[in-house]
Amino acid sequence: MLKYLEIFYRPGDLILELTLDTKTRNFALRVAYLFFMVQSFPFVLNYNLFGIDSVPLEVLMGGLIGMGIFYLFSLAIKVFSKWFRAEVDLVEIQSALGIGLLPWTILFIILYILISLAPSIAPLLFLVGLVYGFTILLIALNKVLRIGFLKTYVIFFISVAAVFFPLLMVFRFILSS
Repeated sequence: MLKYLEIFYRPGDLILELTLDTKTRNFALRVAYLFFMVQSFPFVLNYNLFGIDSVPLEVLMGGLIGMGIFYLFSLAIKVFSKWFRAEVDLVEIQSALGIGLLPWTILFIILYILISLAPSIAPLLFLVGLVYGFTILLIALNKVLRIGFLKTYVIFFISVAAVFFPLLMVFRFILSS
């Protein structure tokens, strides 16, 4: 477990050192599930998304929806990476994405605590963490895809456009009804 924390200070080397097999993928999927649970927490507090009065159950369901998006996003990366002749397995992509989300997961847990304790520092921490976490995620994907950084960047944003924009429209339609 502590080996995975090296993603904070040497992300590229860690991804190259890890054997991206099902054991690593299982840990990465747990991190991704925790990330999506943490991300769904503010929505659960502001909206009653599922019509359930239990906040923990809604957070768990938000994590499940996030995992569905995670699988769609990793599949989109696999499909679009073939445009740039990157031969990579879906297990490797999911492992890199999940482990790459570890800094963001820890950051957002700290951020939610800091919002109640020191609200003035939270926006700065959010901005720094956003840039740092995004960079870590791109480095992890770059090492797995084994292509140039610019190509990884393009694949990432094409996948974002292909997955998130249609899903945002669906969620917007659901929330407006």
